[in-house]
Amino acid sequence: MPIKNVAIIGSNFGINGYLPAIKKNKNYKIALICCRSEESLLKLKKKFTKIEISKNWRDAFNKNIDLIICSTIPKVQDKIINYNFKIKKNIIFEKPISNNYKKSLSILKKLVKYKIKCEINLTFLNHNLFIKLKKIIDNNKLGAVKKIFIDWSLKNNSLLKKKYSWKIDSKQGGGIKNIYLIHILTYCYFFFNNFKIISKKLKAFKISNKKIVTNVNLKIQTNKQAKGSIKLNCLGKKHQSHKIKIIFSKGSIELINNSRDWTKNFKLTVYRKMQKKKFLDNNCYNDGRSKQISNLLKNFTKDNNYINLERCVNAERLIQKI
Repeated sequence: MPIKNVAIIGSNFGINGYLPAIKKNKNYKIALICCRSEESLLKLKKKFTKIEISKNWRDAFNKNIDLIICSTIPKVQDKIINYNFKIKKNIIFEKPISNNYKKSLSILKKLVKYKIKCEINLTFLNHNLFIKLKKIIDNNKLGAVKKIFIDWSLKNNSLLKKKYSWKIDSKQGGGIKNIYLIHILTYCYFFFNNFKIISKKLKAFKISNKKIVTNVNLKIQTNKQAKGSIKLNCLGKKHQSHKIKIIFSKGSIELINNSRDWTKNFKLTVYRKMQKKKFLDNNCYNDGRSKQISNLLKNFTKDNNYINLERCVNAERLIQKI
């Protein structure tokens, strides 16, 4: 397989998340980094002397670029994706796809229509233990799913600092529902194929006269009548805690992370016939998201079925109603 030239649009997570993953993949080479900030531009030019640095994201659509990685705010991201309908480059982007569900749905339909090879970075769907849990559910060795419990508590620095950030601005595509709840909803689609929300409770407080949601509590039901609860708290006092418990007719599983990194250090425990089996998170990356991106890049060579984009758009549809 020839080496693919990659352009990264976005200098924050683009550098901290995607760059380490691409460096460990022999099939990809960073040829261009695009960023809007003049300060970031100067820093990147000093740090990466062999990589072209640009302030204009349209430079990513030149002839020498094989893959574009979009790591910008949703409101800007949908402009970039729509621009790509003319050029039809391979593209990887972030969730939510846009700052509006209807725009995201329109983007998905066009990507399918024009057969553009693309993928969306839904972190947990590329995590080895989440993939293993999916296989446990699908192989039916523990029987039917009966109960689902999901509880995620973490510190959201944008909320704690009480300063303006796009991450707390729903008009920009932020807010904890778009930044964090979307992760839970997409992995619920991943695990259970389909489900519905049967009740909801939200807590919020004001920052700069804006009402900001901080807690979400949902009751869900799968299409196979299994019921469950989702609890999301973004004002945790300690390090983050992420717990998934699923009770089956012949056993149960627990997938738990009690660490500072919300994307790694998970432990999966399977209980069946009075026996317990543990699986640990095998991750050599400093940042867990880089490991998941590495898995995403490995799978990007496969034919695109758009299933992860559909999961994301379905999650955005639910979020709009919450």
